[in-house]
Amino acid sequence: MNDSTVSMMRSSTTDTQVKHGLPPVRLVAALASMLRIAGNELRCLFVSPIAWALLIVMIAQTGIVYLNQTGNVIRWVFAGYEVPVTQTVFANMQALYVQAYGNLMFYLPLLTMGLISRERQHGSIRLLMSSPVTIGQVVLGKYLAMLIYLLTFATVMIGLVVLSGTLVPNFDYPFALSGLLGLYLLAATYAAVGLFMSSLTSHQVVAAISTIALLAALSFIGSVGQRVPLIDDVAYWLSIDGRADLMRNGLVASKDVIYFVLVSGLFLLFTFLKLSAGRLSESAWRRGLKYTAALTAVVVLGYVSSLPQLTGYADLTRPDSRTLSVGSQRALTGLDGTVNITVLVNALNPRASLFLPASRNSLYRRLFEQHERQIGRINMNYRFYYADSENNQLYEANPGKSNEQLAREFAEQNRLDFDDFLSQAEADRLYSLGAENYRNVYRVEWRDRATVIRNFDDPRYFPAEPTISAALSGLVSEPLQVAYVYGHGERRIFRAGGEDHRGHVSDVRDRYALLNHGFEVREVAATDVIPDDVDILVLAAPRSELAAAFVERLENFVESGGDVLLLTEPGQESIVNPLLAEWGLHQLPGKVVQPKEEYPAQLVYAGLTPDALKAGFEMPRRNLDGPVVLPGTAGFELQQDAKFDWRPLLPWADDMSIEGASGLVPDGLAVAAERQHGGQTQRIVVIGDADFMSTATRGLRDPQNKNNPAFVNDVFRFLADGEYPIDTTRPAPLDTEIRLNLRQLDGLRIALLGVIPGLLLIWSGWILLSRRRR
Repeated sequence: MNDSTVSMMRSSTTDTQVKHGLPPVRLVAALASMLRIAGNELRCLFVSPIAWALLIVMIAQTGIVYLNQTGNVIRWVFAGYEVPVTQTVFANMQALYVQAYGNLMFYLPLLTMGLISRERQHGSIRLLMSSPVTIGQVVLGKYLAMLIYLLTFATVMIGLVVLSGTLVPNFDYPFALSGLLGLYLLAATYAAVGLFMSSLTSHQVVAAISTIALLAALSFIGSVGQRVPLIDDVAYWLSIDGRADLMRNGLVASKDVIYFVLVSGLFLLFTFLKLSAGRLSESAWRRGLKYTAALTAVVVLGYVSSLPQLTGYADLTRPDSRTLSVGSQRALTGLDGTVNITVLVNALNPRASLFLPASRNSLYRRLFEQHERQIGRINMNYRFYYADSENNQLYEANPGKSNEQLAREFAEQNRLDFDDFLSQAEADRLYSLGAENYRNVYRVEWRDRATVIRNFDDPRYFPAEPTISAALSGLVSEPLQVAYVYGHGERRIFRAGGEDHRGHVSDVRDRYALLNHGFEVREVAATDVIPDDVDILVLAAPRSELAAAFVERLENFVESGGDVLLLTEPGQESIVNPLLAEWGLHQLPGKVVQPKEEYPAQLVYAGLTPDALKAGFEMPRRNLDGPVVLPGTAGFELQQDAKFDWRPLLPWADDMSIEGASGLVPDGLAVAAERQHGGQTQRIVVIGDADFMSTATRGLRDPQNKNNPAFVNDVFRFLADGEYPIDTTRPAPLDTEIRLNLRQLDGLRIALLGVIPGLLLIWSGWILLSRRRR
């Protein structure tokens, strides 16, 4: 007979005495019964070799992961890298919490398999059910025992958190404790599921396997019914997969906490109904109705509590890295109400499979959930179409097949309704997708306005906060207008030549292109009038003398307060100096070179000046330590008593020289000017190299850490008075040091993998042997 059953029988007299007492007395008695059941269950657990074995294995596995991650951090810090130690050790891929979350699915079923199955196997379940103890007290008491046992797991983690706090200056305790909360809630939910499965059978192994199967089903259910409105949201809410990921990464959401509480409560209620069935004489359909009613109530309550307007968040990261940056929040001011996003998927695109309905909710969580917290409800739906694709491999593998035939096969393979697919002509008519090269894009609509968010041709592929925020802000404010002048041999932005600026400016496939950061770009002929709505005018390395009429229009643009970016090249001083002289600037003759053994001399590597930092350039705040590469640049001399206040952005360095004019020392390789005009600040930037924005320079394999794209964005942010590209930077992490070396780590390894598990093994062995002698 089970020890817990014997104890309950011995306490029957006391329970009978308080059965008809006052409510407070009955409540105290019920709590006492629950605690007795929990205590007896804990005694059963700790005289079981399984509980001790799992605890020792968990400590060993946790120690191995912790030591490996800490060792990596020590090596990175020694090499000079700044890494957020707390996040790297506890939350990154292959880190402590990630491994622990994955192991729980296999630990918990082994612990919960005997909670009630053992009672059935020994025949003590009938005595337990006939004792004065209520079924609710039995269920809650056994569950409480599991919650207390899980505190041993949590204690190990807390010990590692405290240890890390002593080793890491400015350790991020809230971040680490957020992940621990998610770990405990997840384990508590697994325990409730295991308790229910244990109530269904007298075979403990069957209970363990069934628990694993049910937990796997709860993970999988999020991809069920994703083609059916409402059902997809309900199934997604039921899914436990990734439910603790936000907490692991420092963000506590009320909907996730409520989910764990509700699902745990649901399975505890299921356990109660199962055990009650032995005392009640009722039909199967009536019992099924109770289960259905409980499930329905929990799903409805949970789904309602997960609505954006009812969800609260606590960002425990430092500094609020799981919340939209201040720049994004400012840019999205005024965007409220419902935003509708239609994911337009070309079935023939190489990455069309990333957008199948089964992944809709996970894609939404990855891309837009953070923004939804700022602006309100975001509805996301899919629309498939078929059109000419960049997927050459698909066409080569299916010679002679039309786009429609290939799309039909795609629909059949993925169980989609081809009748819902748009043809290329329909996609152009409804969404103008030809301008997007028939790629996979997100069409965003709000009130009577629409915009597009794009994916990109780089390893990350999906858009991130800067481009998503820039596109959404275009719904409430007009994009800034950038105009490139052509007519004197300037660089172009819609042409794919090696010296042109398409990649940095107008390429829809490029993450850093201005087109994807809140700007509209166009070209303006030098013979045309400069449009009144142009905010930034770009003159990119003219090769011939500037026409007098154009110079007059440009001077009028400047006098009216317009912002200008002028790019020049060595040897073009005779073309641009008449214009620069009006602004108080002079381009020096000759090409700046910087001889290096490993690179051609014409490649110049420049950092930022303190004046650039004061002007708001963000490269250092983004921890970008690479250079701006200038493939042959000119230098500038600043004139005194100029109408503009000029400051160098890219400085002259001691290892630089000017070919054929070694005595000249420029004031800078790129300079910027500001002045107050009409109550606003007018800005001009002049750079001695137009190739730093060229397609050819972007394709340079070395140096791989060049930061030209970031510098381009900083230049245009300066010209746009900080409005675009949106500044999404955050302060650098503070926990970037560790007071430990690899030799000391070896000592810690002995303690975590040898001493502590060894002591627990001796202690557990003594307890088990003492129990056996009795």
